[in-house]
Amino acid sequence: MLRSKSPEVFARANTTNSGGPSGTSTPSSGLTSDLRHTTDDDITTYPLRNVVSRHVKVVDERPNNSRAQLRERQWRSANGSRPSMVRSSSAYSARSAYSRAQTSGARTPLDPHSPRASMSTLHLQHLLETLEMDQYDTFGVEEVRDGFFDATFYRSAQQRPTDSDEDSYHDGSLKDWLKELIHAQYEDIRFFYNSTFQTENGITLFKAFIGYFCAYILCLVPAIQVWLGRYSYWITIATLFNHAGRPTGSQIDGTIACIFGGAFGLAIGSLALQLSSLTDASRDGYGGVLAAFLIPIIAIMSWIRCSLLRFYQAMMTAGLAIIFLCLVETVSIASKGEWDRTLIWEFAIPWLIGIGICLVVNLCILPEGGGKAVAFALHNATQSALEALVLPRNYSLEIHSNMGAQLVNLSDAVRDMRNEVTITTISPDDVEQLRNKFQAMIRDIMALKPETHLFENTTLATEEGVNGATGYNTPDDVVIQIESNPEDAGAGSSNRFSASSEEEIASKLVCNVMSRPSRELITTMVKMLQCCDSKLMRMMGQQNLVAEQNEVDVALSQMELRIAMEKFDTADISLIGHPSLPASYSFHPEIVELFLFIHPLRQAAGAIDNLASKVLDISNDPKSQRRRLFLPSYPLKKAIYRTNPQVRHDRGGVSAGYYFRIKQEIEAIMDKVHARAYVADPERAGEPGKNEGSSAGFMTAEKHTLRYRMWKISHRLQQFESRFAFKVVLVTVTLSVPAWVEQSRYWWSEYESWWAVVAAWFMMHPRVGGNLQDLFTRVIATVAGAIWGGLAYAAASASGRGRPYVLAVFAALFMFPAIFRFIISSHARSGLMACLSFTVVSLSAYNDDGAHPTLEIAWTRGTALMAGVVAAVIVNWLVWPFVARHELRKSLSSMLLSLGTSYRGVVARYIYHESDYQPTPEDIEMSEIQEAKLREGCFRMRELSEMTRHEIRPRGPFDSTPYNDAIDACERFLEHIVEVRQASLYFQPFLFQGSEEATKKMMSVRRDAVASILMNIYVLAGSLRSKRPVPRYLPSAAAARKRLLDRMAEIEIEYEPERLLRPRPEKSRRWADVYHYAYSAALTDIVAQVELLERLTKVIVGEMQLDVPDLIQHIEMGSFDGA
Repeated sequence: MLRSKSPEVFARANTTNSGGPSGTSTPSSGLTSDLRHTTDDDITTYPLRNVVSRHVKVVDERPNNSRAQLRERQWRSANGSRPSMVRSSSAYSARSAYSRAQTSGARTPLDPHSPRASMSTLHLQHLLETLEMDQYDTFGVEEVRDGFFDATFYRSAQQRPTDSDEDSYHDGSLKDWLKELIHAQYEDIRFFYNSTFQTENGITLFKAFIGYFCAYILCLVPAIQVWLGRYSYWITIATLFNHAGRPTGSQIDGTIACIFGGAFGLAIGSLALQLSSLTDASRDGYGGVLAAFLIPIIAIMSWIRCSLLRFYQAMMTAGLAIIFLCLVETVSIASKGEWDRTLIWEFAIPWLIGIGICLVVNLCILPEGGGKAVAFALHNATQSALEALVLPRNYSLEIHSNMGAQLVNLSDAVRDMRNEVTITTISPDDVEQLRNKFQAMIRDIMALKPETHLFENTTLATEEGVNGATGYNTPDDVVIQIESNPEDAGAGSSNRFSASSEEEIASKLVCNVMSRPSRELITTMVKMLQCCDSKLMRMMGQQNLVAEQNEVDVALSQMELRIAMEKFDTADISLIGHPSLPASYSFHPEIVELFLFIHPLRQAAGAIDNLASKVLDISNDPKSQRRRLFLPSYPLKKAIYRTNPQVRHDRGGVSAGYYFRIKQEIEAIMDKVHARAYVADPERAGEPGKNEGSSAGFMTAEKHTLRYRMWKISHRLQQFESRFAFKVVLVTVTLSVPAWVEQSRYWWSEYESWWAVVAAWFMMHPRVGGNLQDLFTRVIATVAGAIWGGLAYAAASASGRGRPYVLAVFAALFMFPAIFRFIISSHARSGLMACLSFTVVSLSAYNDDGAHPTLEIAWTRGTALMAGVVAAVIVNWLVWPFVARHELRKSLSSMLLSLGTSYRGVVARYIYHESDYQPTPEDIEMSEIQEAKLREGCFRMRELSEMTRHEIRPRGPFDSTPYNDAIDACERFLEHIVEVRQASLYFQPFLFQGSEEATKKMMSVRRDAVASILMNIYVLAGSLRSKRPVPRYLPSAAAARKRLLDRMAEIEIEYEPERLLRPRPEKSRRWADVYHYAYSAALTDIVAQVELLERLTKVIVGEMQLDVPDLIQHIEMGSFDGA
């Protein structure tokens, strides 16, 4: 249903804008006075000439007689009412058709000529400067049907070519490739040296090596080797799998898991062997019986090991036990009619001894109680905050992102601490409270606007150059030029000079009064953070991380901070009611910018004071003076999905695992907070309350039915865990077939080819797929280990009676860097294969005692291990593969959808909500949790982008530049949503007392502004998800925002007599004005980010071309003669 203005207004507008019967548009000399309420200069004042914000620079040189003029709106309807605006699915109620569009319960009155229609309009000019909005005049015709909105489409900007490929990659010659390879190896050697001898990683490496070397020495002692049996090397494999280089709590968890997992695997394997040798028929077909056991058991254990990470070590050990029993010496079933029961001893005893050695080494050599990771996280968070408190400075996305990353790392460290046994001075509960204090403090520091003129004598505006590296116009690079009309210089010069002089006096007053207290406050904040950091590190035994080695006095530093806060508050109070300050700040954006720095600074100081109080409480607690034992306190329903950091590292794919975990958490919290779907009613004709129950969304009663529960189980079994289980079964069973076939069972046992299945069991990963680089590195590591193991035994054989000593020397030389690669570097699985290959070849040759040539042992065992590696990589590569660049594109799609949902929720909860509803503390807490998850999502997406650099792409090098720019834009989008939410708590965008008509007039433009952003986001997300080109024409969010601002200015003038006036303190009025400005600027910046995301998405997936020539483009190029 469409509505329009009155016929008289429509006729006058049509006459003004049409040039004749053909209706072609001709330039208009201007609207008559009765049609024009105000012009842009009635809204915008010239004191806004030079304003620098975080993302946009505005230079006001606009003429008085602007083309974009506001026209009169007359509203009429047959029944005197309008249907409500489009409702957010997260709205809390549908009791009134109009209450959702209005915001009552106002705390502050609306000042005339608000900055929403001034500064925000200027900020939009760089998005609208190429659009001729008068050519798209709707003459008051509007879409008012429920579920629809007015979308304005403009000709899309041409995509400029980018040379980012040349900047990021080059094909290069073989010589260049060799130089890069040599340089990479040199950097790896430097990293090995620095990590081993200059950091605490050297202690971790030393403990892991000592555990392995002790087990290796035991295998070389003849009496012990005979007692352990033919497969004594399981003792060394146990010391690798559950190595001693981990915290004590993780070591205890791993010891228990490996013992119970091994017992379970031996029990299942023994049962399978017993049934396969029970009767003559089963003995003849023992391979089928073993396969029937192996397939479901391997599938179940694979599903558990990738879903319930808490049981990863137990399932891996159980798998090794089953593979060993079902594939080793199975020929005895066919030849002797029974299985060899000594296999249980030959696996269980070496495995138990190896696990015990690791536990003893871990407890006896520099035990780590579990607080080191938390100490590092707290220290890094403090350093990121100190870096951000270097004020003033230019806005740095790197500093901002680093603070967000430290929030993520701190949360992970606290979860890991609560998920295991710890021996620390600070309890996990205190650490969790410290985390909350740190996060609140960092969030307040992130809200600071670092670019401030508070500490300068004059206000300066600097222009930044256009970013030529990427070829994209980022918000940090936008410079807005609004041309001036020389004819207006004489008429308005005196007024502009007066306003400018008034603002200059007021700005200097604020700077003179607040600059020194602010500087002292920043200094004491920095000192307070340093004292807290030093105190915490000293209490947690990590005093080497801080430069201050002397004892610090936190109480004295806190007293200095509070004195500085009192001076700051005194200076701030002195400004209240000062005659030199204007009565309203709406005309003075530079003063608003100063206060937007002052207020968050004071809030950050308060957060640091709260942190200091908590540090004092912990330090004064007598229990914190000694180490105590704390059992795991993480909730069981969450603990089963987490494992300790060392296991996450050793299994590989840490970055991908983190990404998928946070993706699931974001989806869960979005479903929890925004689960109600809006259902439009096409028959709704404007009667209030007719469709109040249409937002019910999902049917809640259906979740209790058996049918729904069965669907949920079947849907869960279709997830990645089941696909991974299928791949593991495919690889292990295929490689195991020769053990059960008569033609191959003898050479299978003779050459111990079952190591191929063991290698595949280790190399299969649910989250990281195979690629050419993984294949090369793991095969090379396996070959290197096999060759070195063969050389070691050959040299030992040549030495005569000194064989064990020579083997020990060779093992020390090779295994020290190999273990480093396994447990320290980011290439864990290639390091594991090097360790396995050397151990198996060298000890197999030693146990064989010359029965077979050394070369034969080396190539047969090495080939078996390589076969398992190649099979695992190829299956991961070809069957449901994980490709980082594909996941990166899909992650951008998911992040855009989540941002759209978050934006919709903020609009519904904090802006256009029910008249009797105010955001509760629970709402604010849930919003902060949601924002923290989204920040972590951006952080994990950057890690995913780094993974694309290690993927070999046959088509050519992958350019991640537009993806990284899009991630940055998403993060800025999120920060603007946070700004809108925080500003709405101080200023709520409501209108006039009891004016239902004014609210109804605002509903359509509010709806269009919100819907345009959401539709753009959903279209871009869909294009990224499906890898389809973006439509050439999308609704203009900037134009919708501009119409909203124009309508607001028009209604403010029309309903001026109905403004709500109430007495209030000066300080409250000031903060209302300040956050009124911040709220409006953030909404405008959101539009800028949406426009930037549109350009970047078109760079990534392309732009949809039209099937016919663009008529307008041909007209502009002069190629159309009008015939």
